[in-house]
Amino acid sequence: MSEQTNEELQPIEITVDRGRPGEVRTILGNLVNILQPDPDTIDLRDIIWSLCKQQRYNGHMRTMYNVGMHSTIMSYLVPEEYAVEALLHDASEAYIGDIVHPFKMLFPEINGIENQLLGTIMTKFGDDHCRSRVNEKGMYEMSETSA
Repeated sequence: MSEQTNEELQPIEITVDRGRPGEVRTILGNLVNILQPDPDTIDLRDIIWSLCKQQRYNGHMRTMYNVGMHSTIMSYLVPEEYAVEALLHDASEAYIGDIVHPFKMLFPEINGIENQLLGTIMTKFGDDHCRSRVNEKGMYEMSETSA
């Protein structure tokens, strides 16, 4: 075993630009404001990257099951006219995380932030069916079956 010097054992310095409150820096370097989302900052590659890294149910499952897998499976389980909506239904979690339901119940304003962000995503990437669920305030209106 070779002997290492103290210089070789120094920790690596990592600098992260965390943005301002309400902003998320993505893997592609985009700065997304989750409170006032701009469609130009939303990138499908960021969404795919993030959702495939996040485990459902805060990781409390016996097997690996990420949000990307869940969304893909859902898109195959619904009638074809709902496939894009099912694929994108958790896309906002790429920017705010997969927040467990009990926590969302404690802070109901999270749903408004999530629905506005999802409205921006559905307007940008969704089909006509998805866009029809975005109201005049830019909020995505979940149906009973898409919750």
